[in-house]
Amino acid sequence: MDIVKKSNKAVTIALCCSAIGLQGHAFAKDLPVYHVIDNGLSENQAYQLSKLLDTNPDGIDFETVQRTGELNYIDLKNHQYIPTRIAGRGEADEEKRSTTIEQIDFDALSMIQPVEEDLVLHQLEGSLDEIGLLPQVYKPILRHTQFEAVDIDGNNLAHQMIDTKVDLQLYAGDIPLIGPGAKISTTVGSEGTTTQLHFANRSLEQGELVPVIDHTAAKLQCREKLLNGEQSKAFEKLNITTQLVYFAPSLEMTSVKTIQPHYDCGGTAVVEGEIVNLLHQLIPAIDSSEYVPEVTLDSWFEGKTVNAKVDINGGMPPYQIDWNATRAQLQDRSGSTISFYPQQRDGISEERVSVTVTDANGIQRIVTAKLPVGRVSQHNESAIGRFFSNAVTAMLERLIPAVEAIGGITDYGTENAVTNEFGDLEQGFIDRMQSAGVTERFSWSGTLAWEQDFKASQDSNWIDNTDMTFYVGHGYGGGFTFEDSTHDDGTLDHNDATGDWGDKDLEWLALLSCQVLKDEWSGMSRFDRWKQEFDGLHLLLGFHTNAYAWNSFSGEFADNMLKSSPMTVKTAWFEATDTNQPSGVVPVVMGVLGNNGTSNMNDYFWGKGSVGPDIRDGDIIGYWSIKIL
Repeated sequence: MDIVKKSNKAVTIALCCSAIGLQGHAFAKDLPVYHVIDNGLSENQAYQLSKLLDTNPDGIDFETVQRTGELNYIDLKNHQYIPTRIAGRGEADEEKRSTTIEQIDFDALSMIQPVEEDLVLHQLEGSLDEIGLLPQVYKPILRHTQFEAVDIDGNNLAHQMIDTKVDLQLYAGDIPLIGPGAKISTTVGSEGTTTQLHFANRSLEQGELVPVIDHTAAKLQCREKLLNGEQSKAFEKLNITTQLVYFAPSLEMTSVKTIQPHYDCGGTAVVEGEIVNLLHQLIPAIDSSEYVPEVTLDSWFEGKTVNAKVDINGGMPPYQIDWNATRAQLQDRSGSTISFYPQQRDGISEERVSVTVTDANGIQRIVTAKLPVGRVSQHNESAIGRFFSNAVTAMLERLIPAVEAIGGITDYGTENAVTNEFGDLEQGFIDRMQSAGVTERFSWSGTLAWEQDFKASQDSNWIDNTDMTFYVGHGYGGGFTFEDSTHDDGTLDHNDATGDWGDKDLEWLALLSCQVLKDEWSGMSRFDRWKQEFDGLHLLLGFHTNAYAWNSFSGEFADNMLKSSPMTVKTAWFEATDTNQPSGVVPVVMGVLGNNGTSNMNDYFWGKGSVGPDIRDGDIIGYWSIKIL
């Protein structure tokens, strides 16, 4: 791989051995931290960049630029444009809401010719260079948005590139720099106009050298976190991979003073005979309280109430604290203590409470405590759980029944199957949905997230009792997994939910999971694997590649759908990936075709724009997908 390094308009080429992480640093003893010089770009630079790339400055939120230094522009009308035509009013949905029939114009689609990749790259490089924002070290990633469609028998209907996208993979020294605060990208439509532009990057200077843990120690930490959950019982042949990166928090965190090395931890495990891809996580590479906060969690039962407190030392105050529990409506999640009345599901005799601590530099620690009946439990990162078992019985009697949907009310559900390892990755989605007045039907996490919620006969009480469900967990081309294996086998396989999704209510199912929608798996395309699940489901959202367990992703996805200038559900997913997943992560959206090319491709969330009618199993004549690859 080539890294392009530019200094005073001279170009040199350095050779690197992998896209994320360098084998030459496998046994690193010391690495530098990087000090922040400038946070993003100025208003003047944002204006100049928008003019050089021929965007409309009126589409830029200069208040955000002034506050954070981040520029985010999107032409909602022309971005990822696929020709369609409105064909009238559709049949009302199951809750009597009006729908709009939209058909794909396959003839016009076939005429699209995307702009050459090199032209887009040179335009971006030249524009950044002219205003002094071209990074010193980067690697361009050149991609296209691709549309595919097949008929019901799998025969090709379309395979079309519709635009051209350039991402700049950034580096700190010769180690990849990743994170929401290290993203530069642009997209140019087939007409040659810029339809998307994103700039989030800090000016850095190399600082002091600090000792870092080696790959062996990093793998042990990752393994320990992964094996701290119920799903560890099902893990076989766990294979952990680690790569050195620097992590750049969002520019919203204007308090960040140093950028520090981390390990990007991923890997695979064999579950029920299938190789499952693990959500990627980052762990700090520095083992010093001068740079990384130390977190101690203490939790206990007191009567019918769970109490917990957190002690934090080191890192850089002030700290952000975010509490999460297995199943509780936590009113205030930001204090150093928490107290709540837990609710259990079918008498599961365990409560989990976790806390995510983020210091002012964006360094994050997640600590989880389990409170089982009958013994004290030791936890990672000095977390200590204690409890009083004489009051547990009353708590276990509080069971959660299914909540009946109410016509005309928009609603959602969440299922986080990996709370124990990664904390509350769905909480941003929940917060944004609630702020918009969308009704929560359920929010299951950890061992309370069950496979049976996604398949007959229980799905109509849970995921199909919502307009949208957001899932977090490990996955593979053939399915996705759950910590709990007592309510079915703990893996939702591609043939487990035939005809189940959307036959009652569900319009959109979003999967923050690895490779569930990859192109090919076990000799089958994504259409072969997932087509039978659709029976009224409008869109299935996921990834062709691995995905990263970053808390900001779910909230960004929800906000994109719900803000005053809303995006379609499809675009909201792609844009959340663009801003809150590393460059090279490939999002995918899949849907179905009805008669005359009818699709739900341009659905908005209810109340934010037009929504297509349900396309039932018997009316499906084909399938389509969009990805950026």
